[in-house]
Amino acid sequence: MGNSRKSALAVCSAIGLAFAAVGCSDTEEPQSKPADVAVPGVKIEVLNRGATPQEPLVWFSQGGNQEVSFDATQGFEQHTKGHDKNSPDVAELDYDEVTMHLPLSAEASTDGKGRQSTVTVGKPSGTNEDKNDDIATAEGFKVSSEQDVDGRVTSRSYSAPDSASQTARASVESALNQMNDFPIVFPTPAVGVGAKWTVSNRVDGDISMKQDITYTLLERQGQSVSLKVEVQRLPAVSTLAQTDLKVLSVNTESTGQIALDLNKVLPTRGHINVKTKIIYGQDKSPVHVVQTTTSKSKWSPKQ
Repeated sequence: MGNSRKSALAVCSAIGLAFAAVGCSDTEEPQSKPADVAVPGVKIEVLNRGATPQEPLVWFSQGGNQEVSFDATQGFEQHTKGHDKNSPDVAELDYDEVTMHLPLSAEASTDGKGRQSTVTVGKPSGTNEDKNDDIATAEGFKVSSEQDVDGRVTSRSYSAPDSASQTARASVESALNQMNDFPIVFPTPAVGVGAKWTVSNRVDGDISMKQDITYTLLERQGQSVSLKVEVQRLPAVSTLAQTDLKVLSVNTESTGQIALDLNKVLPTRGHINVKTKIIYGQDKSPVHVVQTTTSKSKWSPKQ
């Protein structure tokens, strides 16, 4: 493998996971008209219906806007362990992370069969301060979704303001995609405290992942719900991009807890942190490439 391919792997990995917002292609144009985006299918499995009393969990809607701050942090590192004459030409990347801060305003309506929601981004900013003036051009970015009352999204579209630069749009989309990577979908049967269910979906990014989210109902008071969140991820492909190295092992660590108001669109507060370590190599080679990706999502009342 030549140096040019090494550079491509390094740049795409670092940029795609760190909101540098230029992507791995420079051919996209800013999109001001609503654009439909793919909504990965989800599979629900009830593991435990919990204690009695048991009630259905469904989303409602209530007039007025919900104001929430969302912080999306992405981190990445890549290292090679062991070397021989056949070592892959893979870049060494020390761990780095970048956080995007999005003030969000959300509203929803329902016809009793489904729910329509719109989330509007206020003035975005991030820890990459050199990009903040550019990122701010995406203020007014909108996400429109249609959902079943259990939370399953049936359609979603993104719309950037005319003033948004290509890089600002890409950065905000990346942060919003991270939030949407955790669909909050409820089981069909009535459930009580202690209920546990999994939501399985696919997370597409620089490293495409199969994901299982396990929700546990910690508390319910009327329309206020508290959920514990645990996440497991596995790569959706069997080899490292641009190499012949295969996946040898995967380990995911996660912590999470979110508070919901079933009348609102977004969690009112909480966090979901996921760290996935993937080791690539060959069965009879001492050379291993170790990639670690980090995703930290935080919702909090808007200040």
